[in-house]
Amino acid sequence: MLPALVTAALATPPTTTRPNAPVTTPAQSNNQGMRERTLPHSDFFRTVYGLLDDGQYLEAEKAFQKLWRGAFRGVDGRWVDSICHYTMIGEAQYRQGKTADALENFNQAAMLFIRWRNYMLRVQFSDISVSLNATQTRPCPWGTSTRKAQPAHYTEKMTIMDGQVDNSRALQEGGVVRLPSYRVVVVPEVVRCTALCMYRRWEILGPVCRYDPLTAQLTRSFSEALTPARHWSEAWVYLEQGMAYTNADQPNKAIEALNNSLLLNGKLDHGLAGMALLTIGRLHLASGRLDEAANAFLEASYVAFHYPDMTVLEESLRYGHLTHLLTGKRTVWPPLVEAYNWARVNRQRELEVSLAISMAENLSIAGQLAEARKWLDEARTRMGNRDMTNGRIGARWQLISAQVQYQNNARAGADAALADALTFQRSASNRLFQIAGTDRLSKTISPRLALELYARVMAETTSTEWSVDPLDALAVLSSPRQDSFDNWFEIALSEKHPEIAVEIAELARRHRFFSSLPLGGRTMALRWILEGPDDVLTDTAVQRRQDLLGRYPKYAELSRKAKQLRETLKREPLNPTDQAAQQKQRDLLTQLGKVSQQQEVILHEMAVRREPSEFLFPPIRAYKDVVASLPNGYALWVFYATRQNLYSFMLTNGQYDYWRVADMTKVKQELSSLLREMGNYGQNNEMTATQLKSDAWRNHARELEALLMRGSKADLSAIEQELVIVPDGVMWYLPFEALPAGVKPGAPTLIEKNRVRYLPLSSLAAPFRKVDAPFGKGAVAFRAGKLSPRDEPSVSLAAVEEYKPAVGNIAVFDGFAASPSPLLGSLFDDLVVFDELQPAGKGPYDWSLAQLDKSNGVGNLENWFLYPFGGPDRVLLPGFRTAAETGLKSKTPGGGDGSDMFLSSCALMANGARTVMLSRWRVGGKTSYDLTREFALELPHSDAATAWQRSVQLAMHAPLDPTREPRLKLAAGDGAWTASHPFFWASYMVADIGMPKRGVELKVDGGDGGAPKAGDAAALPPAVPRPQ
Repeated sequence: MLPALVTAALATPPTTTRPNAPVTTPAQSNNQGMRERTLPHSDFFRTVYGLLDDGQYLEAEKAFQKLWRGAFRGVDGRWVDSICHYTMIGEAQYRQGKTADALENFNQAAMLFIRWRNYMLRVQFSDISVSLNATQTRPCPWGTSTRKAQPAHYTEKMTIMDGQVDNSRALQEGGVVRLPSYRVVVVPEVVRCTALCMYRRWEILGPVCRYDPLTAQLTRSFSEALTPARHWSEAWVYLEQGMAYTNADQPNKAIEALNNSLLLNGKLDHGLAGMALLTIGRLHLASGRLDEAANAFLEASYVAFHYPDMTVLEESLRYGHLTHLLTGKRTVWPPLVEAYNWARVNRQRELEVSLAISMAENLSIAGQLAEARKWLDEARTRMGNRDMTNGRIGARWQLISAQVQYQNNARAGADAALADALTFQRSASNRLFQIAGTDRLSKTISPRLALELYARVMAETTSTEWSVDPLDALAVLSSPRQDSFDNWFEIALSEKHPEIAVEIAELARRHRFFSSLPLGGRTMALRWILEGPDDVLTDTAVQRRQDLLGRYPKYAELSRKAKQLRETLKREPLNPTDQAAQQKQRDLLTQLGKVSQQQEVILHEMAVRREPSEFLFPPIRAYKDVVASLPNGYALWVFYATRQNLYSFMLTNGQYDYWRVADMTKVKQELSSLLREMGNYGQNNEMTATQLKSDAWRNHARELEALLMRGSKADLSAIEQELVIVPDGVMWYLPFEALPAGVKPGAPTLIEKNRVRYLPLSSLAAPFRKVDAPFGKGAVAFRAGKLSPRDEPSVSLAAVEEYKPAVGNIAVFDGFAASPSPLLGSLFDDLVVFDELQPAGKGPYDWSLAQLDKSNGVGNLENWFLYPFGGPDRVLLPGFRTAAETGLKSKTPGGGDGSDMFLSSCALMANGARTVMLSRWRVGGKTSYDLTREFALELPHSDAATAWQRSVQLAMHAPLDPTREPRLKLAAGDGAWTASHPFFWASYMVADIGMPKRGVELKVDGGDGGAPKAGDAAALPPAVPRPQ
């Protein structure tokens, strides 16, 4: 809810009269007697202390709205007391999670402050002295301030003059005669609410706040005197100015101003110092100065205790506890118990609940689970049926409840609590609100500023963010935001920054994958850190692994046990025929399954705790490092599909080109026609001699090549060796191998001229993992099912026999396995599935990978993410079915938008696969078996792209046997045919991370390769930030 027309909104409502006709404006009827009435009304404070601090947020919101309706309104509209009403309506909404509504009210309060910013010049201030009030001198139960300042005494209810003493000009020239009137105002409350509204704006808008037009007006407000010079009230103005600096993202100036606000006349403490100290603590925390932050939070709590302010007291103690945890201490933070006892005795319910939740978290980290549960139960009891149960504090309770339940191995209850917390957080998240705000703001600010802002709000979650607010980090990770990435991407291209656009496209693909996973991929990231191969670990990840294993010794023990069980199992036959050996394997796999389930529970506990983590897969790499990794003669063809457009990038290690594909509608039409001319009219359509004779597919391939390359200087015929393709959207269904390699008549297809492979992300084009044993040197599992519904079981079994001369350790499964396939699959080095596969439509991973499980769902791809970590190195699925099988003419359970192939490729690689073969349509028959075999058996001798090109070229010249091709229908006299038609070889896509170049060191965080040049490139803005 960013104010687009702030200046107009702040303009004084016009008052029009006929010329030279003075108008006297007495108080409105509902404001009669205002001199005797205190502003805000005493009911305002009863609402704060009686409803808001009691956790009855909705009732408080309604009460504040009622007070707002009865607030003072003069000829100039609402007055300074409405700053308090707007702020506290917003505060009640904020605690409920109504972020957009809350911000609108905070903005209204800020605009009123700007309108009446110099009201303190009209205040009749009292003198100040040292306070003898017992509340302000009593000892604080949880500590003693080191500030040594004496408390100030002053009268809070102060008289303010409104109107003008001299109205002669209005009388002479015409206008409004504003007679002087005097009102009694609780000025410190107006200042408190002014500071609070800016504090919440900073919290809600984050990095967006500095670009909001209202922020600039707030900071300009302090360019003039707002209170009498050298008066003790200057401290209040410094507080407001410090908050304005936080809004403007000027932390050093903010801290300086806030420090100046701590004492009246430079020597006396006051109630508003608590808000200043709280904000100073937040600023120190954000910059990593934990000792300074801890001290500021404690001092803020002391002030809020002596000058009762439950908002500041709750937040300062909550953040103080957080800072204690961030220092790595597992002991209970000392102030918690005493502060809780005080809150309980004084019936400060919201504070009481917050402290009980903090205590539960602290105790759970210390391993005192029984005590932690008691504190959670106490918090839940104290919340009762109040609105706080469904607000921000309730979400905190759900999160800590999930943590404790995971520790107690109560997985179902923990999952339910976490799901409730995330449901709330996705609607209340400040970070997600900032992203939406950036989308709106990008239309009004310069492209350069928009790029800068997007780079901040869309950056990968940092270690600090995981530590400070894991719930919000999880909500952001798991919430799709494709439109924001698209907007960011197109701004980068409009500013002619293709390098940055490629990096943005990569981040978008990563997030598309992450948001499809449970908890936004957080558990996957932790599995890679804890169990991933050593060669992919960054220095930071190595340290993370050591820290996690040290803090979770039970997990470390389970990890060692799982490794031992897998090593024992790998020494045994993969699919034993002896009954005793079968029983032994079942027993060991059962043990492994139990250990893995225990690992999963602890992993989920880590996932919801304040544990920093990074995503090792897919890796983040700078554009220049990816391009520098490409050998001479290689090209990387990257696509990025927004909701409206398709963009293309052709990259080599010497130059690049990029362009928008002009006619996406025509591209889709030609792609559909190409697929249908290749024989894709349905999953069981039979190819006839007429179709085999036809070259119509070549016409559509030429047209597609022309459409895709239009507007580009790139030339497919100039690619010397290998083309690496990163498709997007419907481009996943395009068999690029069948496109002509250039525009010359009679040009060969790409697969005839070049090696071709695919990748789901461009970062995988650079060396990522070391090459271990090639295909066939470890355990190779075959699922001997049916590639065609009409096949006899013996067909696939016979196909497997042809591997045996070259492969020593083969396990053939022609029926259901006795153990869950994800467990069994952790023993596979390679997996070849001769069976039909298709996503079922309930989710991208709702399909059985190995087809070995009798019970539905057990072997679904989603379960292969779970422990034990690590699947086969190579996965060949020649029976995978997609929307391509109908020429994209009908919806299939796979989706038809390319996500089935993209997410499946990502998932298989995330589980350890280096090489993935998927089919776009299921061919079946001898050609399918032969092509798969030739590819697999060539892998020990060459890289995947070379092996694939050789296999396809062999298939093109192989004779067709109609009796062994279920989708071939030839009549007598149709003659002999080869498999040269692309129906037989263009279905397959080989995705492979490639082999590291000899002598190239594996780097995850980028190298020193120079960026390619395209003429005289303009200076680029900063690259997309890397996670800390």
